[in-house]
Amino acid sequence: MSLVDVHATVNIKQVVKAFERIEHFSTRKVFSDLRGPARFDQRHHWRKEEAPNKHWPGLAPSTLERRTRPRGIDRRSGKRRSWPTKLLGRFPTALQMIASAESLIVRSRVKRFDMIHQAGGRAGHGARIPQRQYLWISKFLMGQVVKYFEVAMAKAAARTV
Repeated sequence: MSLVDVHATVNIKQVVKAFERIEHFSTRKVFSDLRGPARFDQRHHWRKEEAPNKHWPGLAPSTLERRTRPRGIDRRSGKRRSWPTKLLGRFPTALQMIASAESLIVRSRVKRFDMIHQAGGRAGHGARIPQRQYLWISKFLMGQVVKYFEVAMAKAAARTV
């Protein structure tokens, strides 16, 4: 009986080079590109009036009654002012997107009212504001984050040096 010496060589030079390219991968561009889907996601919450687990509570009967009265005349335009047609008015769409190498920060530019609506609580003159959480990350947005990073990393690994 004769022994056969089997020898195999695996060349992983291309794999090593791909990992070296990924090592220098910049996440800032990916986070910057995610600003659009993040803005869409947050506006979607506002349009659908939805929180992570439920819909927002409606307006109080006293608020609905008050909104049937005329609001007044705008001093600048001279036109009759109207009440907001959506809950929270337009401020949930007043978002600031800050992309860095480590994260994408989405925050409201309306500092006066944002947290009382996000968390609920007591406002001026003792008014109770129910929680209407509008800044949150949905499954859709998480899927977009994964997709954007997969595509960017695949491009970085495939890029020729």
